[in-house]
Amino acid sequence: MLPSTVTLVAAFLPLLALTSASAHAPHPPHLRHRRISQTIRHIKEGENSPRAIVAPRENSGHAQAKKVIKKNVKKRGGQQCRPRQAATTSFEAAVPTATTASAVSSSSAASSNNNNNNNNNNNNNNVDSAQAWSQPSSAPADTWTAATTTSSAWSEPSQAASSPGGLSVSGLLAITDNSCGYSNADSNAPNGVEGWLNCGVDGGGWTPPMVTADQLVAAELTADGVFAPCGPYIDKFNQYASQYGVKGIMLASFAMQESTCNPSATGGNGEAGLMQLASVNCGGAPGGDCYDVDFNIQRAAQLFSDLINAHGGNVLTAIGSYNGWQPGLTVGSATAAASEGRCAAQNNLDYLHQFCNGWMQGKSGYELGSYFNLRHC
Repeated sequence: MLPSTVTLVAAFLPLLALTSASAHAPHPPHLRHRRISQTIRHIKEGENSPRAIVAPRENSGHAQAKKVIKKNVKKRGGQQCRPRQAATTSFEAAVPTATTASAVSSSSAASSNNNNNNNNNNNNNNVDSAQAWSQPSSAPADTWTAATTTSSAWSEPSQAASSPGGLSVSGLLAITDNSCGYSNADSNAPNGVEGWLNCGVDGGGWTPPMVTADQLVAAELTADGVFAPCGPYIDKFNQYASQYGVKGIMLASFAMQESTCNPSATGGNGEAGLMQLASVNCGGAPGGDCYDVDFNIQRAAQLFSDLINAHGGNVLTAIGSYNGWQPGLTVGSATAAASEGRCAAQNNLDYLHQFCNGWMQGKSGYELGSYFNLRHC
């Protein structure tokens, strides 16, 4: 009987061990709250040997992840990821300025980066991938330097504009005169503001900035718009302007400013025709007729060309002189005739502004200005 008893006990030992292990095994993670609540309950009931509250074990998934991370780090030989500081700096530097050159270079850098990433994916090489990522940081930096160089190159117009010769930039007369300063040209005054054109008139006397005829910004002369009254004479303006080396729209501007393109107009001081020629300039008119259109325009073109040459190529001095201005003109001397009962004999103090920023731009100059000293006549 003893052998059979031993055999029976041996058969039940694994079952007893399994039962004991199950009794003492911790609950699964989702049932830990039940184990803790049971332990607390046992303590409250005064058990002699309450079980200690064991801290929950770490999540098995998290532990497994840590093992994988450590394993991967060992495979990489302990190398650390390269910082992206250079790439971040390039991006921040690229934000304030959106130049075409930087945009194109950024596209090239992005294309290069995509190619590198494709190669890295094909080779499955982490080290090469880290090196490829560092390439864009150097490319934008070089590109940014090039953009800065391009920006400094743009300062060339300012250099040229500072010289007396000046420069026309984007439809504006960008000139810095040694005596009168910068023209402050804008869309409303593309040939310079009135105070600049009239430099010195409000003070010690007119000292016109140096501007040549080819530097003045001018619209195309057409027979419509403000020059509609000059329609029958557009071809003649262009003909004689070409003969004397000036612009046709300049002659048309004189005609609009002086007579509204009326070939029969007579000025307050006896000036004749389209171009309001003074009697002293009518010598040689056919049959003594200073109103003859061809003679009137031809002589005006000749006089204007001579004035430009007489003043060293300064077209502003020539334009002012056509209206009787002279260097040294002041507000007092320009308006002196008004106090003598000859209001119409005054010099129009808005003449240059109306001519250069009105008529020459294909718009009316009558309402332009700040003096309007002839309105009281």
